[in-house]
Amino acid sequence: MATYRAGIIGLGWMGWLYDVATRQQANYGRAGRDTPMPPLRPDRDPPPTAHPGREGLPSGFADSLVLHPATELVAACELSDPRREAFGERYAGVALYDDYREMIARERLDIVGVPSNAALRPEATRAAVEHGAKGVITEKPMAPTLAGADDMVDVCAAAGVPLVVGAVSMNHPAVANARRLLDEGAIGKLLSLDTNLVMAQHNSWNYLLDSPGEWVIGIADDDAKVEAGREFKGAGFIRLQNGLPVSLRPGAPWVRITGETGELTFDWQELRLWQDVETISGTQRVEVPFPEPRLARNWSVIYGIDDLITCMENGGEPRASGRRVRNAMEIEIALNESHRRGNVRVDLPLPDRSLGLVYDPFR
Repeated sequence: MATYRAGIIGLGWMGWLYDVATRQQANYGRAGRDTPMPPLRPDRDPPPTAHPGREGLPSGFADSLVLHPATELVAACELSDPRREAFGERYAGVALYDDYREMIARERLDIVGVPSNAALRPEATRAAVEHGAKGVITEKPMAPTLAGADDMVDVCAAAGVPLVVGAVSMNHPAVANARRLLDEGAIGKLLSLDTNLVMAQHNSWNYLLDSPGEWVIGIADDDAKVEAGREFKGAGFIRLQNGLPVSLRPGAPWVRITGETGELTFDWQELRLWQDVETISGTQRVEVPFPEPRLARNWSVIYGIDDLITCMENGGEPRASGRRVRNAMEIEIALNESHRRGNVRVDLPLPDRSLGLVYDPFR
């Protein structure tokens, strides 16, 4: 298997701290030159030398790039001096930088990971592609605005560089298995989808149905959050370009895709399949075993890296691609716009690409 030179921009929580530090809200947010290291966990693991064989490990980019057999972590960039120095103590031999442009220009990276602050991701993605990166994987959220997301999608598409966004369930091969079942007609002709959250930055149904939105109507549960541009919560209706209706309502499953002869559901932890079968009492809809591979109740950056490399070597689009995440982001922004305008229909694509979402500080 080929070995790809990999580098990381941003040594915050998803960069590596999830795997070594105590998680505290006060330690989230954009780091500056003097931002301290958060307290280390007393039970923190040593740097990995082999895959532990357990699903969902590790959480951060650094250990995932160390563990993946096709990647070599050769460089990392962080503005905070204490965090960069602590990282160097754990990962001996990795070249350290405080300027990501210098790192990208000097290190000839094949894969660039961008778990930095979201505002930096569009610019860093463009720089990585312009300096010859073969693949880019960022953390969520993708970008603060649609314009930034558009730029990331466009620059990668023009160069033929696959772009993966986020350590999300879409990266796991079990979700690809679910998409295959739908494509093969396991539940018949698709009729509708029910969901309780759009959650643009972790949206598995956008991959499973794989269609941009056509128009939306949103009814948010908090006017103040809408005005602040926060992530949408409430009820609504989404019409996809492929004609499928999506009902967004509190109390619904996270994902329930209904077909003429069955259903597929996803509750964050498990994918489940129902099919119509003939019994002595007539046709009954019953749960049937979900085929392997199954989701093992967790996921990790390492699956996104694996999907990225598959696309680098064989072509195709990653499951959690920039295009799909941007489309889901646009739907969520449009739901806020619908509520703001009096719960009217809002057509897509949105003409104002300066619109965006404001996320919690830990993002």
